[in-house]
Amino acid sequence: MAITKVQGPYNAFGASPPHTLGVTLTNTPVSGDILICTTGIASGDSEAVSGISQTGVTWSYCKNKAVYNAEWATYYDVEVWIGIVGAGASKTLTISYSGTQWAVFWATALEYSGVATSNELDKTASNAGTNKYPDTGTTDTTSQAGELWIGATFIQGSNSQKTPTGGFTLYDYYDPYGSGNLGTLELMNAAQGTANSSTTAYSANPWVGCIATFLPSAVVAALKMYGDGLTCVVC
Repeated sequence: MAITKVQGPYNAFGASPPHTLGVTLTNTPVSGDILICTTGIASGDSEAVSGISQTGVTWSYCKNKAVYNAEWATYYDVEVWIGIVGAGASKTLTISYSGTQWAVFWATALEYSGVATSNELDKTASNAGTNKYPDTGTTDTTSQAGELWIGATFIQGSNSQKTPTGGFTLYDYYDPYGSGNLGTLELMNAAQGTANSSTTAYSANPWVGCIATFLPSAVVAALKMYGDGLTCVVC
């Protein structure tokens, strides 16, 4: 069963207070699918995602990258989370953030079918810099072919991102005030290899990036059946 995108991306932007942000899907997510949420944060006190809540969906953290830039006196954070959709799921997910000072939040949510719903996370990586080429970092070699690779890159300022590398699709999202840009990078049914992507921004600014790869449901089912570690018996 190939991995397919069911719906998205859906974007949301907000500033504190409050230290929450909601993202609403158009359609009710389907039980057995997964949701991906990427989020970018610029803040005065190392703000991070403390959790995501959604009726009928179990959310968990996958990877992040956080840095402090002294020139801008700002903390930057980018994260990838996964939600496993069960019965009776709602359309809206609510992201809660830690911290008490000023913060600005960006988030993007997507739904996929064909991704494993247990033991799904495979490889992760992260990166940071101050040029115009946000980069996710490069993972170790993935365990299988056919995975879903999701990267997130966040860059400060009135920026746009374009030209994703590595065969990825880029969903570029910036707020109406030009304070930052969140890029969500997607590669479905990827060949086995090291996962990485980068983009080109309009101008050089502080940026952070991370990436996570997820096993397809058919592979995990086969591994459970045959108890063969991470050797694929159906690929």
